[in-house]
Amino acid sequence: MARPHIEFIQAQALPWDASVYRDFRPGADAKVLSLDSEDGECSVLIRYPAGWKQDAGEHLLVHEEIFVLDGTIEIAGVEYGRHFYAYLPAGYPRPSASSKDGAVVLTFFSATPKAGRGKPANGLYDDALLVKCIDSLGMPWNDRPFDREIDPGIVYGYNKTLRIDPYTGELSNLFGTGAQTHPDGWAAKLEKHECVEEMYLLTGDIHAGNCGVMQAGAYFWRPADIYHGPYASMAGYVSFFRCIHGKMFNIWSDHEVDFGWNPPYKPVVPTEMKKYVQEPMAQTPNF
Repeated sequence: MARPHIEFIQAQALPWDASVYRDFRPGADAKVLSLDSEDGECSVLIRYPAGWKQDAGEHLLVHEEIFVLDGTIEIAGVEYGRHFYAYLPAGYPRPSASSKDGAVVLTFFSATPKAGRGKPANGLYDDALLVKCIDSLGMPWNDRPFDREIDPGIVYGYNKTLRIDPYTGELSNLFGTGAQTHPDGWAAKLEKHECVEEMYLLTGDIHAGNCGVMQAGAYFWRPADIYHGPYASMAGYVSFFRCIHGKMFNIWSDHEVDFGWNPPYKPVVPTEMKKYVQEPMAQTPNF
């Protein structure tokens, strides 16, 4: 695994590039959020133009996970609208794919994306991994806290679980909080995890003590065992995040850290991304 620590970049600052998937998804352009230089595992935004279509049937040789940010896309006869989610394992049959009016899709590939024709190789497709279609806007929020060290009488945040890997326990979900989550002058422990934590901010703001103020469109890829926080939100937020390469649980620091609103922006990004770093500011749309 060779994906660099990115914390954080505003996706709005990254350029659209039509060459990224010129052969794989002809006609679509992309923003690469993060990339593993060894196996090609990646997180990207893909923008499909109105009228985009792939008629030739195919299956992918890698897993594809999607969350639609805007527009509508059809895959194998299933229409995915705004904030729809799917996890389509390698070998999942795709007789067609199209987007009538265009779409922007937050997309994750488990390795360099490649397509195959005809019948998938024996053992490639695993139906236990399939999450065919979830309309997250139609899901209820769950207010159970992530960690029982948090006072159960305080609802710190809300969850919508989209996927739990049946073999590894890896997690994809939506997490959100209300507005004005904390008063001035409070302090909290830092946290870390034994898994990678990856987030794309869908709406609102996150004031992160370790890295600055995230606005909608903020993205991070945080490797395991890195302390971070504390966090608060002034307007509330909803985020899409994944806990991968391990199960999610919190490891807390022994000490508390004082929090102040509007912490300075302290980005950690690879060299090739530094030219796109800019002071975050509220922008719409969030891609």
